Amino acid sequence: MINLLIADDEDIIRRGLLSINWEKIGVKVVADVDNGLDALEILQSEIIDVILTDIRMPGMDGLGLARFIYEQELCAKVILLSGYSDFDYARTGIQYNVLEYIYGS
Repeated sequence: MINLLIADDEDIIRRGLLSINWEKIGVKVVADVDNGLDALEILQSEIIDVILTDIRMPGMDGLGLARFIYEQELCAKVILLSGYSDFDYARTGIQYNVLEYIYGS
């Protein structure tokens, strides 16, 4: 089972992601949070395999989480969600070994 952390400050996006039948595909949602600082706390107390995170959030954004994971050499993979088509976000994500950058408006 893959442990997933969902981090997005938009309630409707989080609820939508939580409505997916993750267990059917072998994924367990360990936690869902609405900001990067809470996500950081979860990362320090739980084994997380994948983080599905908004690129912009209060406190610490998705790129900050990716940087933390990269610098701490954690095994978690990061997937960034964004409503922004700014390629600089993707370029920065590449520096931190982000697995995927998903853009949608």
